[in-house]
Amino acid sequence: IGDANAEKELLECADNYVIDNSIKKVIKDKKKNAVVKLQDSTTPEKCNDVISNQKDDGSFEVSETICKEIDIPVDVVPVVKKETQNEKLKSPESKPWWTTALTLSYLKVAAPDHKKLWEDKDKKARKYLSEQIGDAELEKELLDCADKYVVDNVTKKVEKDHKKEVAITIVQEAASPDKCQEIVSKQKDDGSIELDDSLCNELNVPKENIITSLKRNLTNKNIQLPDLHSLYSTAANLSYLKNVAPQHEGDLKDKYNKAREYLSKQIGNNDAEEELIKCADEYVVDKVADKVIEEKKQDVIDLKKDEIPKTEKSKSFFGGIYEAATKFGDQIEKAITFDKDKHDDHEKAEALIVVEESATPEKCKEIVSHQNED
Repeated sequence: IGDANAEKELLECADNYVIDNSIKKVIKDKKKNAVVKLQDSTTPEKCNDVISNQKDDGSFEVSETICKEIDIPVDVVPVVKKETQNEKLKSPESKPWWTTALTLSYLKVAAPDHKKLWEDKDKKARKYLSEQIGDAELEKELLDCADKYVVDNVTKKVEKDHKKEVAITIVQEAASPDKCQEIVSKQKDDGSIELDDSLCNELNVPKENIITSLKRNLTNKNIQLPDLHSLYSTAANLSYLKNVAPQHEGDLKDKYNKAREYLSKQIGNNDAEEELIKCADEYVVDKVADKVIEEKKQDVIDLKKDEIPKTEKSKSFFGGIYEAATKFGDQIEKAITFDKDKHDDHEKAEALIVVEESATPEKCKEIVSHQNED
């Protein structure tokens, strides 16, 4: 080359190209795996629930199944509209277009194995969109945006669920008989279990917030529960013991059964009781996982920062790649803790970590084995 600046520019271009494509591959693989996982969990019953929300004109409402399966809000349209700059697609009249497009995208992504169940519904919905929008290019943009939104949220949910599973495993391994006994020691003669500092510390939430959150999180608003704090405190304690300390179930069986009898007697409705337990399970698992992730994230961040050389002396052969990793350094914390609103940079940060960790001496040797004598 004979020109230091040109040589530097060439190496920087090569670094950027390799890094960008490595990241793209990791992200693409992650999305593929998430979609496969969603497809494996999609049943004919879920499909039927989704298509039951089709109106006579062919449009769809977004079903609760979709919201749950890909973790999106019920009022999703204002969120997904951010995916486009087109004024017509941002207009108030576009709301049923978006709910229809999201439903079609969900069925296409999640239920290709059950296509016979929704194929006719899809045709009717596509006809509705064509007639309402009257612009093939705009219709394509709408559907492309919906596809991207569905796949991105599936990926986020799978990743979030995985982190939650890992966190729960960590907590289960640390759960001691003494900790469980401390919780059930608060059980009263009627079977109820008071909230005490032990559980609050494990969830990292004040007592009053636990009760308030459980009341607010009950999804079935038709179910009326007695206004007793002891119901919610008992449900929270039972959920913690069941999900975090299953290995000690035998030692706590009598206490657990007595608490369930208390709930049954006070509520007097099996559906309402199961709804409360389900709500408590989701809340407790989320809070336990959040606490573990919060405690562990700084260790991970510090570890990754320590692995990224910061001086000219230590950059050596992979200096350019480590420079790029340093640029993502501020995003690593968010990648670990999962921020839905700024996912792209976080995806890149996590992908770069995956690439680094998958690099083996064998791969490096295989690459340099192709070096020519010159």
